[in-house]
Amino acid sequence: MDRELSPEEQELHDLARDIEILRTRYDQYFMGLEKLPPERLRAKVNKVIIKSDLGTARRAALRFRFTRLVQKLRSYESMWDRMMREIETGKRKREVLKGASRQPVNRRYAHAESTASTHKDQEMMAQLAREEASQQDDLSLLYKEFVEARKKMGKVTTMDEDAFRRKVAPLRKKTKQLTVQIRNGKVVLVGKKDLKGKAE
Repeated sequence: MDRELSPEEQELHDLARDIEILRTRYDQYFMGLEKLPPERLRAKVNKVIIKSDLGTARRAALRFRFTRLVQKLRSYESMWDRMMREIETGKRKREVLKGASRQPVNRRYAHAESTASTHKDQEMMAQLAREEASQQDDLSLLYKEFVEARKKMGKVTTMDEDAFRRKVAPLRKKTKQLTVQIRNGKVVLVGKKDLKGKAE
């Protein structure tokens, strides 16, 4: 039985699907099989990207996959815009591609996808890994401070570090800097933008 996708993974799946549909629609337009370019669909896909939070997702793998999809779309868009300009200036005629094999068009897409080299991918993954490692270290330190603060108040912490990370995750989306403080007899996590803090 297939594993159920998380909301973030489903969003990535849908985005990849929509980009492929958009690519196919442009392919058909340049081959003369469609009268108009799919501008509305293109605008819709870009709107989804703008509104998405995947670029700041907690998991490095999700951020990487999202960035790669955006890069792929931008490469496609650069090629589509260039081909559109050639059509407008008379350097290219769509009718020439009508009924032709898909192979020449697919070669162009293959070239567009290759613009992001393996070296750049590796650099990106290394950077994301460093960011995630730094974030993990920060949370471990924050958890230790949280436990120590509760000890000072004579309280025992039954929540383990993994549970602490899950609880803190929503706060980390609002602010990257959290501190442990004792307020009104309670241990709270306070961020720069927080006024009341997060109670234990």
